[in-house]
Amino acid sequence: MSYFTIHSMIVLIFTIIIFIIELYNLKSLKRLKKFSNPLNNPKVSVLIPARNEEKNIKICVESILKQDYQNFEVIVLNDNSEDKTRDIVLEMCSEYDKLRFFDGDPKPSEWTGKHWACHQLSKKASGELFLFIDADTVHKQDTLNKTISALYAENSDLLSAIPKQIVKTWSEKLILPIMPWSISSFIPIGIANKSKSPSLSLTVGQFMLFRRNAYEQVGGHESIKTEILDDIPLGKLIKKSGFKWNIVDATKNSSCRMYNSFKDVFNSFSRNLFCAFNYNIPLFLWVWIWLTAVFIQPIITIILFLCGIPISTDAILINILVLILTFIQWSIAIIRFKFPVYLIFLYPLSVILVDIIAIRSMYQTLTGKVKWKGRTIEKK
Repeated sequence: MSYFTIHSMIVLIFTIIIFIIELYNLKSLKRLKKFSNPLNNPKVSVLIPARNEEKNIKICVESILKQDYQNFEVIVLNDNSEDKTRDIVLEMCSEYDKLRFFDGDPKPSEWTGKHWACHQLSKKASGELFLFIDADTVHKQDTLNKTISALYAENSDLLSAIPKQIVKTWSEKLILPIMPWSISSFIPIGIANKSKSPSLSLTVGQFMLFRRNAYEQVGGHESIKTEILDDIPLGKLIKKSGFKWNIVDATKNSSCRMYNSFKDVFNSFSRNLFCAFNYNIPLFLWVWIWLTAVFIQPIITIILFLCGIPISTDAILINILVLILTFIQWSIAIIRFKFPVYLIFLYPLSVILVDIIAIRSMYQTLTGKVKWKGRTIEKK
């Protein structure tokens, strides 16, 4: 058996493993919509940090204020916005009793911007539960009811949710599917829920519901104030501290348009990717080189064969099987998380684009050149 055939067999085994994980997650990654309304009625503080969100803030806040759940408050922090965010929220405050607003204090040098904003919000909150949401999310009327029900039904201390990603530009369509695909393919959710291992968690910062006591006991955002991300580190910290983490599919309840341009997508993923791997250079390089081999090699192999390059029949058959399994796997992720169906056929391009961003992410993080919303972000 040739080296090429052996390598193809290893790729096939890996593909089968992540295919099985994705099939397993079809059931274990529960849909938020399936939960009934909660039996109890705890007060929820919905906490929204807002920096330069004039395009999104009104529809986001209104979607929360119109919830059919009754016992909640909404607090918005203006994080030194340079647009009309402040004026928009102040005008809304005169219409809604549940809405509170304040200007954030200047950011201390040792803090990351969003973490500082969320920390301040938590100090103003009076609820038994803290729901941190991004200002570019929109929520159906029953979202609070379903989320609180899911938290108690799953006995969770942190419940994160995956919103539907609204994609309009080609950069959004090609790059954003990598996020929910990664969650559904590499984290066996049912096992992760029962495991105490912090590595078996992947939290989505757009939507995080905490029990207040758990949030405060782990130190809240202050405990991760120097990190670039808040979601993944907080999820790991919750599990490390003995609390229970969970994640659900909220694509039928919540939506989010994270970006409006290629520049936004490119910069955001450059900010996030490397730190999501805890700045581990060997692991980061190995993962992206390996994923590229898994998803691109079968296509190249078949093309070379069709061009007359001598390749063994065994190797061709193995690579065809890998290609079929990969296609089915991406189909499941694209359809479940409500991306345009035609993107299934463009997954090789998605992988190549994310590879390029991954290299940029590592370079920018190591050289201290990561920027987001006008701020330079450094890993302390």
